[in-house]
Amino acid sequence: GLGDVYKRQEFNHTVLYMVRRQESVVQARIVIWIALLALARKFIVLDISTTSPEHMFGLAAITVALGVTLWLSGRGQTAPSSNV
Repeated sequence: GLGDVYKRQEFNHTVLYMVRRQESVVQARIVIWIALLALARKFIVLDISTTSPEHMFGLAAITVALGVTLWLSGRGQTAPSSNV
């Protein structure tokens, strides 16, 4: 309905705004990296014997979601060329 059209329009507006503001993408990528580092630390100190499977699945899902988001945010960015 009309609400769906508005949501799509707002989403498109947000995406266009983010594309125009590359520094915002860099800032978002930094925040995602920090979150991934925090999750890595959580996995390292996690006691598997007392952690429920649901909790483990939730942490894994968050890790995958952040990884995919990081990958998608880096698409279209070119790596600096090394002219050696």
